[in-house]
Amino acid sequence: MAMNLGPSIKTAYFYVFSAVGVILMIVGVFKLSDFAVRSFLLDNYYLDYETGRCSYLEPVKVEGQPAVDNAVALESCKKDLERERQVKKVTDMASAITFTVVGAALFVFHYRRARKLS
Repeated sequence: MAMNLGPSIKTAYFYVFSAVGVILMIVGVFKLSDFAVRSFLLDNYYLDYETGRCSYLEPVKVEGQPAVDNAVALESCKKDLERERQVKKVTDMASAITFTVVGAALFVFHYRRARKLS
């Protein structure tokens, strides 16, 4: 007596990938909420590694000359920090949207197929 497990395995496959789609959508929603908080509720888009990075610049000391003021280096550091904020903002938004859209597409496709097979 051989049992035919083909349809059951196929149905399980579609339900597992439906669950993966839901997980991706949940991650995407969390990323979207994190993006919204960082964008709209904080003064500057928060970078995890930013904390006072530009304030630690020390005056440049060249041998045989007095220390040079780092106003130019400080401005450059602030510009770089702002550019990093913009890049991080765009990449965070792109990954949040990607997770949500791919998860939704994966869920809808596989869940419909699983419902037809059950």
